[in-house]
Amino acid sequence: MIEKSGQQMKEITKQLEEGIRQLYDSDKYATWLDVMSKFHSYSFRNCMLIAMQKPDATHVAGFKKWQSLERHVMKGEKGIRIIAPSPFKIKTECMQKDSDGNTVLDAQGNAVYSEVEINIPSYKVITVFDISQTKGKPLPEITSMLADNDKDYGTLIEAACSYSSVPVNIIEINNGSNGFFDRNTNSIGIKSGMSESQTFKTIIHETAHSLLHAEDDDKSRNQKEVEAESVAYAVCRHFGIDASDYSFGYIAGWSRNDDLKEFRSSLELIQKTADGIITGIEEKQKVLDKGIENERAVLYPDTDEPENIIKM
Repeated sequence: MIEKSGQQMKEITKQLEEGIRQLYDSDKYATWLDVMSKFHSYSFRNCMLIAMQKPDATHVAGFKKWQSLERHVMKGEKGIRIIAPSPFKIKTECMQKDSDGNTVLDAQGNAVYSEVEINIPSYKVITVFDISQTKGKPLPEITSMLADNDKDYGTLIEAACSYSSVPVNIIEINNGSNGFFDRNTNSIGIKSGMSESQTFKTIIHETAHSLLHAEDDDKSRNQKEVEAESVAYAVCRHFGIDASDYSFGYIAGWSRNDDLKEFRSSLELIQKTADGIITGIEEKQKVLDKGIENERAVLYPDTDEPENIIKM
């Protein structure tokens, strides 16, 4: 069983490496970003694996999980293989230490050992299925999410400004750009007069810059722009805004980069940053939806917020 599991892990890792290489095709990169926008809390590797095996997936779960939700996997459906944590515990002898960090000795001057249990990190390949591969009781929250095409961009913009850790100012810009992040003043400027969806996307783009590129590093300007625009595209996609016509002018240029290690590093940053922004904006939206009277509690990120906000 262990040998079979190890072989599966080798196969899926090889598949993952090949998939990352194929992302140099901008169409495949678009697919990965679309999947990642739906499964933003998943690791970039699992987003990649889902995108490679079922790019139209919207909600995945294991066989038993679907059963617990009163749905069943339809006969003949092929599962999606992803990687899941599978830690295990072992018992071992550990040398005892006193409060000062010194080894505890017995009457004969020998070190005293005691049995302790430690966690060993491990991973395994598991199979999940998309909701489209199942039948049964409907899931209202998913149906509602997919059908909700009337977005309140004003609230989204307000939530995005609230989430940003630096001030966001809507100003007149006449140099051809839609916005900027100024490291010297630690602030974001957004061009006035744009559509609400373009304004939202630009706020996310510049917020990504403020999170990823506030310090000097050795990244090229092209890499920074691709990271920021990829985050903006994924976040917009999650909230029902299709920014592909604008975004992929930036992203297609990435296909000329030949450094797989650098590219993979950017994928991890893009996934984690998009996840953080999506989660943060959703939490800010909940505060706004509650109609809190104290406007400062809503608009400024340093203000205390209600605890135990549930992440949907």
